[in-house]
Amino acid sequence: MGMAVASFDPFVAPAAMAADGVRAAEFGELLGEARFVSLHARQPAGGPDLFGRPEFARMQAGSFFVNTARETLVDEEALFAALSSGHLAGAALDVLRPRAAGEVNPLLGLATVVATPHIGGATFETLDRGAAMIAEEIERFAAGSALVNVINPKVLVG
Repeated sequence: MGMAVASFDPFVAPAAMAADGVRAAEFGELLGEARFVSLHARQPAGGPDLFGRPEFARMQAGSFFVNTARETLVDEEALFAALSSGHLAGAALDVLRPRAAGEVNPLLGLATVVATPHIGGATFETLDRGAAMIAEEIERFAAGSALVNVINPKVLVG
């Protein structure tokens, strides 16, 4: 028995998701039906938390929350409350908000939390592909060709 996958993405047409075997769902609907909610998103500068008390309350009792995106998308106090109360069964967090020196994030004290230092996607394959992309970009630069992966092309203008 496989896992049915549903997704909310305001930037992708439902038909495109269906082509990949993913059912499009409204955000609130998704929260209420999913046993596992996995967050993969970017946050605009100054944007609000995407997951706070209302969103965690809408999730099924006994469900799991995964964040591999950005720590700024999640109200960690609300997540702590949802986990401590037993409403959520667990969380896997690849990102956490920074703390002052010597301060420990309370989420790390919960037995229902697994945390990684933002390396959850660092497989051998991704590391190899990253090295190959860098080598290809260096070759393009040395040949005087247009670069593909430049964040700030202005620094290259001489």
